[in-house]
Amino acid sequence: MTVTIVGAGPGNPDYLTLRGYQCLQRAEVILYDALIDFSGFKALFPVSAKTLFVGKRYQQHAMTQAEINTRLIDYAHQGKSVVRLKGGDGFVFGRGGEEALALKAAGIAFEIVPGMSALNAVTGLAGIPVTHRGVSNQLIVVEGASLLKKTTQHWRYYANCDGTLLIYMGLRCANAIATKLIAHGAPRVTPVAIVLNGSMANQQTLRYTLETLAQASIEDDIAEDLSSAPGLIVIGDVAAMALASERGLMSRIPAGLLARAPVNWSSVGGIQRVVF
Repeated sequence: MTVTIVGAGPGNPDYLTLRGYQCLQRAEVILYDALIDFSGFKALFPVSAKTLFVGKRYQQHAMTQAEINTRLIDYAHQGKSVVRLKGGDGFVFGRGGEEALALKAAGIAFEIVPGMSALNAVTGLAGIPVTHRGVSNQLIVVEGASLLKKTTQHWRYYANCDGTLLIYMGLRCANAIATKLIAHGAPRVTPVAIVLNGSMANQQTLRYTLETLAQASIEDDIAEDLSSAPGLIVIGDVAAMALASERGLMSRIPAGLLARAPVNWSSVGGIQRVVF
């Protein structure tokens, strides 16, 4: 009886690791998350494997975490080869640690297979280096809702750090985050990039400054329900960089952005981009 906690990468199966693929090939039961391209991954699953969707999105949970833990343990006790397929890397805001602890407490053998985390995979696909010599020498990774609960001391540090602030699960509170950063000393013209649906065919990058983000309606800008669009917020000078063609995808510029902030247009490979 074994359980393998596999990081699926940013969502597109092209970015699954070789070890992750090998584990899927021998799986008898696969419990998978919401943040993957299921149709693409399904082609990698054994035909005989039992698949269960256990994904969680904003206010929409297929199962509680306790129920997921119980399923993993029950299937393992049945002698099944179980794969827990998690978006990104299961140990980066993925609750993989909780599942590993539950398995350990139950005496279940398990393996951990790291995946490409959104923090470097999604930003890389958008052509944004999270660190860059002479631009950003540190990276701070936080979760959006918990960020708003931080102390004034924390906010002053985030607002004045010489580096990159990368925020998971922050779309719904992006305006508040931008407002608080400005209030605690961050320059209003600080570049911001929001990468949505990273690695998928509908990947897009929205670009703002802190000032324009504080006033923006992201939901209108993306013409999509925020509950269905996974997004990563990058704040700092690196967010103005666009070093890749984004796999031929358009960097979508929010309506009215040109009226809100001074920008220059450049064209790379025929793709229109905003440069702050």
